[in-house]
Amino acid sequence: MIRNGRPTTNCIIRDALRARQSESSGSDPNGFEAVESMRRLMALGMTAGEIEELDLDRQTLQAICEYARLEDDRRGSSAVVEATLGMLEQEMRACEIEQEMLKMRRRALSRRERLLRKLVGRLERG
Repeated sequence: MIRNGRPTTNCIIRDALRARQSESSGSDPNGFEAVESMRRLMALGMTAGEIEELDLDRQTLQAICEYARLEDDRRGSSAVVEATLGMLEQEMRACEIEQEMLKMRRRALSRRERLLRKLVGRLERG
């Protein structure tokens, strides 16, 4: 979602760039983890564009990559991805409900408009 021309969720690429900048200044001890997480996803065959499109926050990205790093627990990584998919499905359902509500509102406004136009016509004649 974009508000006031700025994304409201974290962008992995932007976070990685900030992490690199702060890493060089020594101000963010977690910056390296974000960059490393991005490297791990790229090692799994994802492009920088695909990673950016995922639009995952830093903690989710790190959890996915940490589980993927552990050779004995790849299921954990899948569970994090499945949970993220579940959240996306909920958001999509909410959007569908919102669209349906907007359609209903539009129909109600259209009916009100017709009635008001009818009233205007009667007032002009009467």
